[in-house]
Amino acid sequence: MPAENSLVKKEITKVKNCTKKYRKAIRAYYKASATLDKYRGTDSKRRKTLYNKSKKANEKADEIKGQCDDHRVTIESMVREGKVVKEETKTKIQKLLSDLEKDELDWSSNTSRDRSAMR
Repeated sequence: MPAENSLVKKEITKVKNCTKKYRKAIRAYYKASATLDKYRGTDSKRRKTLYNKSKKANEKADEIKGQCDDHRVTIESMVREGKVVKEETKTKIQKLLSDLEKDELDWSSNTSRDRSAMR
């Protein structure tokens, strides 16, 4: 049985890591937004600071999502070009990509605190 291309393995690792970073960034955004909501209706420096924190967290999540999309495109092209030789690797890639595309509320790693902030 032929060995898997090392570039494919590296790209799989990049997708895994990117998914983790993206989820962490999304949770930070939701947490910052939930804290901001507590200060609704007040005119204070704290609210402005929280707004900026929420905005920055959202921008970071968007940036990471873009990186993840780049890795997704790369690995999909590797599959199309036949660089992925093992069926089990193809299955693993499909699972990774479906995990990446999951809705935030469906992430199995969410705690109840995360879920309540996301609603």
